[in-house]
Formats: sequence, structure tokens, C-alpha cells
Amino acid sequence: MSITTSTIAAPGRPARCVTAPSATLRKQARRERRTTTRVGRVAARARARWGRAVAHGRDAGLATAEYAVVLIAAVGFAGLLLVILSSNEVRGTLLGLVQRALAVG
Repeated sequence: MSITTSTIAAPGRPARCVTAPSATLRKQARRERRTTTRVGRVAARARARWGRAVAHGRDAGLATAEYAVVLIAAVGFAGLLLVILSSNEVRGTLLGLVQRALAVG
């Protein structure tokens, strides 16, 4: 890696020393900027995801628990209906109701 040094003087200004990096150093600097930018983007996405998770952390499984409670209640209600509808009294009543409805015609 070599660095070229030259002197630049503008009209009315004092001369100053300027270093021009070699092509290898310029490539390395570009690569570092790209990597830093990429790492920054990944880190920003991770921070955003973490922020959303923390913000909704207390309610994370609440909807699933509510669905489970509703499902258990529905299964219990279906079992109760099965017991009621399979009894002889209810079966006879429903059969009579259907026969009267079909005999109307």
C-alpha cells in the first residue's frame, strides 16, 4: 500500500499537503463503508424487531389463550347438546315435529 503525497496551492491561499491513497486503499475503504452500512441496516432491523417484541410482549399469547377457552366452551356445549338430543323424550318430540311438518302438504 502506497500513499502519494502532493502539494496543492490555490491562488491566494497557502500551499497544503494532500495525500492521495492508492487504489488498494480506496477499494478497502469502499469495502469497509459497504460492510458498515450493511451491518448498520441489519442492526436497525434487529432493533426494530426487538422493539416490537418488547412492546407486545405481555400480550403475546393472549389471543391463543382466548381461542383455547372458546374452543373448550364449544366442545362442552356440543357434548351437552349431544346428551340432550339423544334422550328419548327429546328424540320423540323432534320426530313428532318433523312428521307434522312433512304431513302439512
